[in-house]
Amino acid sequence: LVGAERLESGNGYAILLSCLGTGAVVGALTLPKMRLKLSSDHISFIAVSVFAVATILTGLVDNFYVIALAMLPAGWAGLANLTTFNITARFSIADWVMSRGLALNQMVFFGCQTVGSLMWGQIAQVTSVYIALTIAGTAMFIATLTGLRFKLITPAKTDLQAGEEPKTEAPLPDTDSAEPGDSEAEVSSAETAVIE
Repeated sequence: LVGAERLESGNGYAILLSCLGTGAVVGALTLPKMRLKLSSDHISFIAVSVFAVATILTGLVDNFYVIALAMLPAGWAGLANLTTFNITARFSIADWVMSRGLALNQMVFFGCQTVGSLMWGQIAQVTSVYIALTIAGTAMFIATLTGLRFKLITPAKTDLQAGEEPKTEAPLPDTDSAEPGDSEAEVSSAETAVIE
């Protein structure tokens, strides 16, 4: 909607989406080095803040090219947040529940995106697209305060050993209760069956 209205052309959406994708590619190239110097909390805080600024600019600025330029860091921020949460989940789940834990993480993440899209769509319908974007960006800044209380912890695998699935061993045959002639009788019956 923003691309079509600001550029007054159907190509507006494609241009904005291309800028988002370019920012994501830049993120894929730069994030590995950033992770060596910054914690997951710092990267998440920066990413949310950058995406919030880009969202507010999209709602307030009339110039299409400024909005397109803002989509570049927004693409980087989106990829940074997605990968940071996925990495945190990957190293915070015990191996024996890894698949279920990651599936639950993905379900919650994309489920919240779906619910959020519906909610902001309703707000945009009641007010306008630009007011909804401005409110959304402001809400993102407020959401960063949750990082002061809830940290993205990446524990070592050894911290999860107590939660590993218990291993069960097959029971050994009870040789004490067997009669002395039982094994010999079984061997002789087996030999008789082979001869027949």
